[in-house]
Formats: sequence, C-alpha cells, structure tokens
Amino acid sequence: MARLQHISDEELFVRYKTEKSDACLNELWKRYSHLIRAAAMKYVKDKEVAKDIEQQVMQKLVELPSDYSIEKFAAWIGVVVRNTSLMSLRQQKKNVALNNNIPFNDSETFDHEEELQEMEKKLVLLNKAQQLCLRLFYLENKTYKEVGFISGYSQDEVKSHIQNGKRNMKNLLSQK
Repeated sequence: MARLQHISDEELFVRYKTEKSDACLNELWKRYSHLIRAAAMKYVKDKEVAKDIEQQVMQKLVELPSDYSIEKFAAWIGVVVRNTSLMSLRQQKKNVALNNNIPFNDSETFDHEEELQEMEKKLVLLNKAQQLCLRLFYLENKTYKEVGFISGYSQDEVKSHIQNGKRNMKNLLSQK
C-alpha cells in the first residue's frame, strides 16, 4: 500500500482499470474522498447530500469502461463533482416545487449549466498560466497567495494572469 502513495492519480486509475486492483481504487478514494465532499458542499450546502454526491462520483469512477482514459484525474473529478452537484440541486429544486404544487421551470438551471460548459470549453483556449490561475482561484477558491504557492508565480504574476485571463475569457465568450 505504501508504494502506491508515490504513483500518480492517472497511473492508479489505469492500474485499477487494467488490473482490477482494489488497492489502487482505495488509494484514489483516500486521496479524493474528502476533496469530493468539500467541493460538493460548496454547491449543495448540506453534509448528507455532499456525502451522497461523494458516493455517486466514486461509483461513476468504478463504472467507467476499462478502455476509458483520463488525462488529468483531478480535473476529471472536479467536472464530475460539479455536474453531479448541479444535477442534485436541480432534483432538489424539482422536489420542492412538486411538494409545494408549484410548476417547475428548470430553464434557468439549464442556462447556467450551459454557461459553465461554454466557459470550460473556452478556458482551454487561454494560455497555460491563465488557465491554471483561473482554475485555482475561481474553481478551487484559492487565494492569490495559495495560487502563487501552487503555481510558482509571484502574487503580482498571479494577479496579472487572473486579470488577463478574465478579460480574455470575456472576449472569447462574447465571440459565440
């Protein structure tokens, strides 16, 4: 088990899928379960629902076909958590509407999800420094100081990459 700690997430995933190694899956679980729950909490604001989302995300990992590849495991997990959380929020909204006999219109939720997906597509068009800083700052809610520590950029560089990334993202989104 100790030797798995030094293997990348992507390699653990490949080993899990090819060797059916429960040890690899357990190592991924150990690395990500608390992060998944924390990210889900940011969306749903409910500990029990966040635990359910954590289980759903890990179940999705288990159910992936053996030939499925993941380039950046942490990014993949982040997208799955976001999508699962948004689906959970949509379901909660429907349940509240049904319990109160209110007609449910989920076009607002759908529009928000479409915007997020469009932003995700456009993010890859930015330079690597802007992508990294924007992801860490906005998606992972890191401070400038934390972004600088993780990325290796100075705080001034982080601020510049975030400001330029925001401006470039705005331009890209307006080009639809």
